[in-house]
Amino acid sequence: ELRRTDIQRVVDSAPTAGEGARVRRVLGTALRWGHRHGYLVTAPERLIGDVHWAGQQEVEAHEQGTDPLWVPPDEIPSHTDVAALYKAMAGLCRKGESTALAVLVAAYSGVRLGELRALRGSDVDTRRRLIRVTRQVTEVDGVPTPGAPKGRKVRTTVYPPATPGGIKLSALVSRRARAAGEGLMFPAPRGGFWGATNFYNRRFHPAADVAGWPRGEGGRRLWTWHDLRHVFASHYLWDLGASPADVSTAAGHSTVDITLRIYGTRQAGALDRLGALG
Repeated sequence: ELRRTDIQRVVDSAPTAGEGARVRRVLGTALRWGHRHGYLVTAPERLIGDVHWAGQQEVEAHEQGTDPLWVPPDEIPSHTDVAALYKAMAGLCRKGESTALAVLVAAYSGVRLGELRALRGSDVDTRRRLIRVTRQVTEVDGVPTPGAPKGRKVRTTVYPPATPGGIKLSALVSRRARAAGEGLMFPAPRGGFWGATNFYNRRFHPAADVAGWPRGEGGRRLWTWHDLRHVFASHYLWDLGASPADVSTAAGHSTVDITLRIYGTRQAGALDRLGALG
C-alpha cells in the first residue's frame, strides 16, 4: 500500500539534490524488484515516475491528487492487446511448450506470475473452471524456489469459457491440465520452474515487442506482465458487473478497499450509470 507521497518524503529527506537523486535510484531498483516478484501491486513507474528532490511543497501537491493506487482504464491493455501478446508469445515457444497459455490465464483469472510459475495441473478444476492458488515461486539466492503464496493467502479464482476475443480458454486449459497432471502447468522449456529473469528476457519482453505493446520515454515499457491482472479485475468489474468483494477475493487483495482504490476511483461513465438508476 505504498503511495507516491511516501516515496516523495523519503527522497526529500536527503540533504542535497544529488543525494536525493541517488536515493531515488536506489528506491527505483527496490520497487522494480518488488513488482517483478509479486510483492508490490502498484507499478513502480506510478510510484516514482515523477518523484524528484523538490521539498515539502511538492509533497503537499501530490497529496491533493489522484489516489496513487488508481489505474486509469485507458492505461490497461485491451482484450485485443492481450490476444496479440498471446499470439506473439506462442510464436516464440518451442514445440509443445505451454508458456503462451499463461498470458490468457493471467489476463482472465488474475493469477500472478509467481503463482503461475508454481501452478500444477492438479490445482485446476476444469469442470468448474476454478484455479486454486496454494503457492508461488520466488527467487532465493537466484534460485527459483516454491513457497507460500503472497501474504500466505491461499485462494481460489475463476476463468471464463472463452476470452472476450473468442479464444476457447476453457478447452485450452483443460487440455493442458490433463497433460500436466501433478506436474507444472507452465514449466520452463527444459522442465522445472521458470526463472523470473529468463522468463522476462526470453519470453515476455520479446513477445511484448512483437505484439506492439507500447514503450514510453527512454524505452521504458508502459505495460508490464502485472497489467494482465488489471485486465482481469477491470473486465469482471466494469464489463461484467461483478461485485468488488468477489473480485477482491479472486484477485487475492488484502481488502476490498484495495480493489476499489485500484479500479474504482474516477471510473469513466460513473454519472451515466448513476443517472440510469433514476
